[in-house]
Amino acid sequence: MKQRINAGIVQMDSRLGEVESNTAKAVAFIEKAAKEGAHFVCLPELFATGYNMNILGRSIIDLSERYYGYIQKRMSEAAKRNKVHLIAPFASKRSGRGPMYNSVQVFDDEGREIGSYAKTHLWDLENLYFAQGTEYPVFDTKFGRIGVLVCYDMEFPEACRELSLKGAEIVFAPAAWNIEYERDWDIQYRQRAVENGLFVVGVNRVGTEGDLTFLGKGKIHNPEGNKIIELPVGEEKVAVGAMEIPLAGLVPDAAFKVASGGEDFLCADTEAADAKAPVTETDLV
Repeated sequence: MKQRINAGIVQMDSRLGEVESNTAKAVAFIEKAAKEGAHFVCLPELFATGYNMNILGRSIIDLSERYYGYIQKRMSEAAKRNKVHLIAPFASKRSGRGPMYNSVQVFDDEGREIGSYAKTHLWDLENLYFAQGTEYPVFDTKFGRIGVLVCYDMEFPEACRELSLKGAEIVFAPAAWNIEYERDWDIQYRQRAVENGLFVVGVNRVGTEGDLTFLGKGKIHNPEGNKIIELPVGEEKVAVGAMEIPLAGLVPDAAFKVASGGEDFLCADTEAADAKAPVTETDLV
């Protein structure tokens, strides 16, 4: 038996350094996705500050530190008000005096922050301003187990495999993916879904920042690699796609794939599955 889960993709442009207006735009898009029936809503990478570090330089850290509390509060409120689980990528610290990370915060539909992920594969100038993440957490929600990767992480099969082995059923992958690498976007997101037998939700920026033009083309791939939805290139848009996930307690077929070393593995063993919160059998749409 399966439950239907709706994932909202927010494909937006951000203005460099204009944190408050970018955040307000994101909140409006979250509300739109919720009205269209989304259970999850995902925003693109570094949506609040903008991305181009050739232009922002050190100010991306200054802005992220100054506005962290403001962004966190607005995202929490938006998740609670709209009754959605929210995947919100904005920079954060792991400790009070530590470095900043290119992060994603995950909120439940009561506005509680249930965890965060720090990007593990930093691209180009990100290495000058952000510390490298080291962990691949999986988050339990009332709609199943989800994992998060960010942009360049998707180029590395091992990252998504780690989430699969921990029982993730959906991987959300927000990005600021340059239009120059459209071929890679088309290949990598589909490939990660097929390799691991899970749903992959790609959420990308649009717009131009200096020498960077962002692709857009947000999409959802099912475990067979087929596209459930795909958004246009270069256009701000909100769309919601439906995924069918086994009810909690049922082990998906993908759990019995064979690892590259030839050994059988389970994405989630029976004991872990039993520990999940039950989900009612009513249609969740």
